[in-house]
Amino acid sequence: MGVGLGGVVVAVIILKAANAVSYAGGGEVQQSRGGVTADFKRAAEAQVRREVISTVPGERALILDTTFKVKAWPDAQDCIGQIPGGLLLGLYTSPPPTITVFEGPTLKAGKTAAEVIHHEIGHRLGYDHSIADIRRQCGVGETDC
Repeated sequence: MGVGLGGVVVAVIILKAANAVSYAGGGEVQQSRGGVTADFKRAAEAQVRREVISTVPGERALILDTTFKVKAWPDAQDCIGQIPGGLLLGLYTSPPPTITVFEGPTLKAGKTAAEVIHHEIGHRLGYDHSIADIRRQCGVGETDC
């Protein structure tokens, strides 16, 4: 289903993490015309499957309860509360727990869907952008930095 924005259709792909594991070809996907490329969508779906498989059971349950979306670009609603002038690659919102990755900004920043999804899953698991959380997430000790 697309969201109209000033006459522009924004593609929205919705993937429920539980379905991403159940179906080899991806999860439950809804896509409208325009915006998101099939390759980017497939890369996002593959990363969700990798994240589910590689996490411990407690974290896995949180990921499986998360809806993943891929949109071409963020809209005004997505940008509320974000740093003005920044490039929004992905967004974790709750409730309900939802991770959205934006194809245009992600590619413009030279990043991949996998990198953005991994980062946003960190937010879903309780990490913020503090140095302590980054070290803990990466398994880096105080003396390693």
